[in-house]
Formats: sequence, C-alpha cells, structure tokens
Amino acid sequence: MTDFSVTETKVHYICQTYVAKLGKGTGQASMQIGKQFEYTSATSAQERAERESTSDACIGARRCMKCIIFSLEVFNMIIYGLSTCAVCQRARKTLESCGKEVVFRDIRADPLNEAELAELIVEFGDRLVDRSSNDYRMLNDWLKNSEAETQIAAKPKVMTRPVIRDENIFYLGWNEAVQSVLLTE
Repeated sequence: MTDFSVTETKVHYICQTYVAKLGKGTGQASMQIGKQFEYTSATSAQERAERESTSDACIGARRCMKCIIFSLEVFNMIIYGLSTCAVCQRARKTLESCGKEVVFRDIRADPLNEAELAELIVEFGDRLVDRSSNDYRMLNDWLKNSEAETQIAAKPKVMTRPVIRDENIFYLGWNEAVQSVLLTE
C-alpha cells in the first residue's frame, strides 16, 4: 500500500449508490456507480445513504446494502501514475522542486478502487485510456471493446499518465498547459 504520510489531511465522507448496467454484447448485468455524494460528516453521508437506498434505481441484495459509505482522505496534491514512468517522475520532481507537497501513487502497486476509477472516468471519459500505447495494442479484442474502467482495472498501464489531483481539480498528462497552471499557483 502507498504511504500517505502527509501532515495535513481533510476527511470527506462519500455516499455511493449502485445501479444495474448491461454489458456490451454480453447482456450480462453488473453494477456501476449511479450517484456519488460527498459530505464533511459521517452522519450526513449515512442519512443520505438511507434516503438513497429506498430509491427504485438502487440495486442490491437488501436495501440496507445498496449504498456504501467510506471515508476518503483528500490530500493537497496526488499524482497517479507508475513508478517506472519517466513523465510521472519528471512531473513529481518538478512539482516538489517548486515547493508543492506531492503524494505519488503507483497505480500498478496500489490499484485504483472502483470509486476512484469512477471519479476519473467521470472527469476524463475515454481519454483516460492511452490507446497509442503498446500495452493497449496488446490487449485482447474483448478488452479493447470494453469500457475504460474495465481496461484500466485489467491493465493499469493503459491509463494515460500522469493524472494529477490538486485538491478537487484533476489534470491529465504533463504538457505545457498543465505545467503552466500547476507551476504558477
């Protein structure tokens, strides 16, 4: 697991609901995140989960199991990437040399959970998958025709890197536009 030894953290509470999703071509049902709500107190998140669990759109074995609540530590800046990725390392070193407090998360050693991946998919959509990479070209046909979540969950190296989270703002890649925003703050 990643060592998140950051001095100042904020705890946010997440309420997620799950809905049914039919797989492309297979017709098999699976679950996906339907809604996600963020709160500063566990009580507020729990109350929302109880209200959402009565919705007809929620699925699950029992109504009380339809919403998942967990706490998420949010850090000032997190880089999601690979420890072997030169661009990720360059971004990390540059940000740290500018005085930014950066937490690096190797997505191969510590894969993204469902909620984290869903949040990135909402932000970037299919751009989150690097279709020009050798790793993507090596995927089998079934995975190539799957959703971005499935591709990244099966082979984290196909994720476009780095993904930089600066509090609640996400950036994809380490190009001049991203650098100009993050290095001038």
